[in-house]
Amino acid sequence: MTLLDATQKKVKFLHSLHSAVGLVNIYPEWGRAEAHGHRYDLALIRAVGDVRRCCAYGLPRLRSGGILVLYRGQWSDEDTQHLETLLPQYRSQRLDIQAFTTPLSHAQRHCIYIQRQG
Repeated sequence: MTLLDATQKKVKFLHSLHSAVGLVNIYPEWGRAEAHGHRYDLALIRAVGDVRRCCAYGLPRLRSGGILVLYRGQWSDEDTQHLETLLPQYRSQRLDIQAFTTPLSHAQRHCIYIQRQG
């Protein structure tokens, strides 16, 4: 599992956690998604930007059949409509949108699941 982050401080922490806990098959890497050349079966993006940008970062980095999970706070019907217009250009489909409340802060969050088709 590759853990990619653009913040070097976070990657250093993941390296130390990797060593301290003895996790196997975990590879923290520092870099930007758009500059990273690998293809993955699963990508999770903490979606701080708009849906267009998150799709542009995540979907091209998936193998055929791969799943992109956008983790977002707010999500509206308008966001869903905008997403649906973007998906054909990435040959992708929306699988599900799940809303939940976080246990400590009781904040509303959403996971949007998208699958790359070909």
